[in-house]
Amino acid sequence: RMKIFDLSEFVFSSIASDLLFAQQAQAVRDPDHPSSNNKYIANATFSEEDSHQHGEHDPHVWLSPKLLIRMAEFICAELSSLMPENKLYFENNLHALKNQLEELDKDIKEKMDALPESRKVFLVFHPSWGYFANDYGLTQIAVEDEGKEPTPVTLAKILDKANSANISVVFVQKEFNPDLAQTIASQFPRG
Repeated sequence: RMKIFDLSEFVFSSIASDLLFAQQAQAVRDPDHPSSNNKYIANATFSEEDSHQHGEHDPHVWLSPKLLIRMAEFICAELSSLMPENKLYFENNLHALKNQLEELDKDIKEKMDALPESRKVFLVFHPSWGYFANDYGLTQIAVEDEGKEPTPVTLAKILDKANSANISVVFVQKEFNPDLAQTIASQFPRG
């Protein structure tokens, strides 16, 4: 009897136009970026093949404070419809959470706006920061493509892009191949 709500349909349908706009902006920033037929592309992602996708959507929505607000609003509305006697409680909590997330968004935006354009490109092993990058005018260059390590030819192209962008750091989660991360990091001058 448990009711299940699929946040993905709500989130992805509500951001489709935002992503299309950002994909167009990415094409302006990087004309060599391959286009994709996927309207839900994690548009601020660069890879030599297609942008990183997990199935139809990039699931890393929780890294965007703006998308967290949208999800919280949806959750509040659904919980309120299931338990109308608690509607005020849900709305008060939503208001507090929105205030925190809006403050976080403002703080991140101020910090990212202060960066020179030359520092708004970053290198990641796993391309999970597309929505965050989209929100704050950043571009991620991803090493992985669709969960796979790059071929040597693709890796060389990624490293050329990263060197052209004067990137000196690669962000890697500890569960990914540390040898490949070390190989990539060794390609950049120490700062």
